[in-house]
Amino acid sequence: MPFVSRALQMQKNIITAKTFSRSLVYARGMRVQGLVRDPEEVLSTDGHKYGASEENLASLKGYLSQVSPNVKLSDDLLLQVLTHKSFAHGLKPYNATLSHLGTQLIQFSAGKKIAESGDISQLGTAIYRQLWSDKFLADFAESKGIDKVFFCRKALKDGESNETYKPKKIFATIPRSLVGAIAATHGKKVAESFIEKEILSANEQ
Repeated sequence: MPFVSRALQMQKNIITAKTFSRSLVYARGMRVQGLVRDPEEVLSTDGHKYGASEENLASLKGYLSQVSPNVKLSDDLLLQVLTHKSFAHGLKPYNATLSHLGTQLIQFSAGKKIAESGDISQLGTAIYRQLWSDKFLADFAESKGIDKVFFCRKALKDGESNETYKPKKIFATIPRSLVGAIAATHGKKVAESFIEKEILSANEQ
């Protein structure tokens, strides 16, 4: 039975393919070079998971409804206000453009305020720059409680979490981008009114 023998021999020579599975392990906590960080951790800051949840937006919504009840902003836009470019490698909508727009409007309003006072010699001075400085605006955000949830990457050792560590330059973008969001949604006049009523008046207190 040469045919049967050849068939048996061929069967013995068949190479059975093996299926290999690859397990991907995510690193949490301390950053380790070469290891992939857990996506859930990358998309969180100080224990707050990224997203337009009521919990994340509560402080900013509450503040706006109290001081400017007619100024309505979408949840997605509010989340963008509360998201810095450093968060999640810049993959989520961040507040840089809104912050830039807000900065220009705050500077303009500050200049107009000084001009109206009759002492234009203050333009360009430390007093003028203080009206829109990182320190003043970051402190403003903290005093109004709108910095409780802010998605950013803090420069802390080994990816540590510290809710009390709030870099002025980063956290100052919250009120700046809020002004930008108001201007983009409701126009320049409404944004200027908000600046004069809330931000510039806070500097006088």
